[in-house]
Amino acid sequence: GEDLVAEFYDHLDRVRRAAEAASSSRPRVLLLEWLDPPFDGGHWVPEQIEAAGCVPARNAAGGRSTGLSWAEVEAADADVVLVACCGFDLQRNVMDAV
Repeated sequence: GEDLVAEFYDHLDRVRRAAEAASSSRPRVLLLEWLDPPFDGGHWVPEQIEAAGCVPARNAAGGRSTGLSWAEVEAADADVVLVACCGFDLQRNVMDAV
């Protein structure tokens, strides 16, 4: 288990370095983990957004996922909105996002 954890953190560090080198801009990202009602990604999702070289549009690292109104989604003023509904496969996420 310890080797797997070390490998994960090594990979995460490489992703961070690559994201920093790739761009000087840091887009604001809102990840929606549910659409009806909309829920923003909390817990570890903001850290993943930051590791990719972006800025979370709403939650801080460690915060809980929260239900939103569509007006709050718009007010987040995200450059990018990702739809990654918890428990759904790619096909279902695409269907719900369109």
